[in-house]
Amino acid sequence: RRIAIRLKKDTIQLPVLKDRIVASGYLKGMGQHVVFIVPVKRAKTLSAELQAPDTANIRINQIITPAGKADGPFQKQHTFSLKEEGNYLLVIGENQMAEGAWSGDFKIKIALR
Repeated sequence: RRIAIRLKKDTIQLPVLKDRIVASGYLKGMGQHVVFIVPVKRAKTLSAELQAPDTANIRINQIITPAGKADGPFQKQHTFSLKEEGNYLLVIGENQMAEGAWSGDFKIKIALR
């Protein structure tokens, strides 16, 4: 089963996932970020993949665990090992060390296993 969600907000609360979801977001530009809240129950990994134009300056900036630990930055695709249940935050934004501000629509595929 595949659920598609399209929202243009800075924080997007996803429903409890059984396996995977595709959600859409909009990045306004340099310094702005979009946070996807991913509820996790009984999963060992979370895979995230951003879909945007090749020229888009966008990446997974951080993952924040339910305990508040942060890790990152990452590229447009990454698989995270999950050690606890709860809400994981995926922070999406620009690479501020790279040249070129970018704004536009993007999609994120999230899969739990």
